Parts: sequence; C-alpha cells; structure tokens
Amino acid sequence: MTIRSKITQSGVKIKNKIISVVGWSILILLSLTYFVAFVYGAYIHVENYPVREITVEDNQLRFRGTTGSSAQAFSGYRYQIKGEEVYIKIRYSIAGRFNKDGDSEISIEDNFENIQRIYLQGQKKDDIRLIWSKATH
Repeated sequence: MTIRSKITQSGVKIKNKIISVVGWSILILLSLTYFVAFVYGAYIHVENYPVREITVEDNQLRFRGTTGSSAQAFSGYRYQIKGEEVYIKIRYSIAGRFNKDGDSEISIEDNFENIQRIYLQGQKKDDIRLIWSKATH
C-alpha cells in the first residue's frame, strides 16, 4: 500500500465521520424541534388567553381556560406560590397527536388558604395578568 492510498483512505474515513456527525446533528435538531412544537409547547401570551372559570378553596384551585385558535392545544402548566400570590404559566403546543384540545382544565392541590391574588404569567415576568382576587370574590 502506497502513501497516497493511505492518505486517500484516511481522507475518506474523515469525510464519512463528518457526514455522520452532521447527519446525527440534523436528526437531533429536528427531533427537538418536533418535541417543542408538538409535545412540550410554549408559554402563552396572557392577553390572548380567556379564562372561563376559576375556583379557589383552602386546598384546591380549579382553573378552566381556552385558546381562540384551533391550531393550538393545551400541553401543560406550572404554578408557583409566592406569599399570598399564585402565578400560573400555561403552555400550548401545535394541535396534533399528543395534544389535541385547546381547552385547559387544571386542578391543583396545595395550601391556598392565605392566597389573595392569582396571576396568569407568560414567558416573561412582565407578561402578567390578574385573573382572581379574594377582595372581589
């Protein structure tokens, strides 16, 4: 085997490794994009989200809302209690096989006895809307 053929074989191996790494990287990026768009979703903009019903008891918070778009589906939520306030973050994804319905019906069991206000919060901290106040109920 000549030096030239060894260099050629080495170059082919490197080229194949590069193609393999690029191919796997593209596959991983496409999979992550699919997961975020169709499964996990993104946090809503609170001004675009109508709240239909909210009930607060000492140990339970029930919340119903919907999206105005048939292309979006409820995919999850997070909540946080800070002192006398609750912050709820709603996620919606593209409607599809995993998340099919735009209606959200959430029931959270926690200690809500001293809660005075409940806020809907979007992706950013300044994207916030008061949706319930003990003073008005």
